[in-house]
Amino acid sequence: MTEKQNPAPVAAGTGQTEGVQGEQYSRRRRRPLDAASPGTASVELLDWWGDLLAGAGPHAAWQDYVCKQGIDLTAAYAFIGILAVTPVAFLPPGRFDFVDDAAADAEMAAVCEVVLGAEAEVVDLCAWSCADPTRFATARGVADALGGDQVENPATYFGGRPLLVHRSPLAWIKSGCRGCVILNRRSAPDWLAPAPGRIAGEDIDHARELARLLRGYVDLERIVAPLKVAA
Repeated sequence: MTEKQNPAPVAAGTGQTEGVQGEQYSRRRRRPLDAASPGTASVELLDWWGDLLAGAGPHAAWQDYVCKQGIDLTAAYAFIGILAVTPVAFLPPGRFDFVDDAAADAEMAAVCEVVLGAEAEVVDLCAWSCADPTRFATARGVADALGGDQVENPATYFGGRPLLVHRSPLAWIKSGCRGCVILNRRSAPDWLAPAPGRIAGEDIDHARELARLLRGYVDLERIVAPLKVAA
């Protein structure tokens, strides 16, 4: 018996890298960059990028995480640039920073680049807890989504397929980076509403959550959930 995934309407109205050679980057707490500070973003992002490279493997924690989660880096690297496993601190509101292992608020997290546009511009970094992948944040607070370019791409909806919205960056990466992940719930209606096709959650509960988020912005008949059908 196998199961296949078919979309159904929501009920109830609703680059492996070797690291940086010859240089040592010290992880230090930095004040998170104000997204409204023009002229400093590129410098700050490069500073964070050094910390990202320092945790990008192949070290024991990195190898253990990639193998345990079954991540296909060959498929993922085109979308995430770099994957690091490194200590971070999650900070309000929805931000993170790289920290020393010994920091009181340090926890191990996976970190990737947020890549945007045909030119593959790196606009932000995204980190998620190794212990709880649904807990995630961005470094700069400017990225709206992972996979946001797929929202208005007609190829996403080929054959009547819906846009898949994942709960977490890890789920998105494990899907082969198909679909997107909401990183900023506040801005989500602005860029999800123009989607030219249906929008699917991971399951019925997630689809209902998306319906609540997008109520008043899209026809809720467009919000669907996978229906497991025994074959």
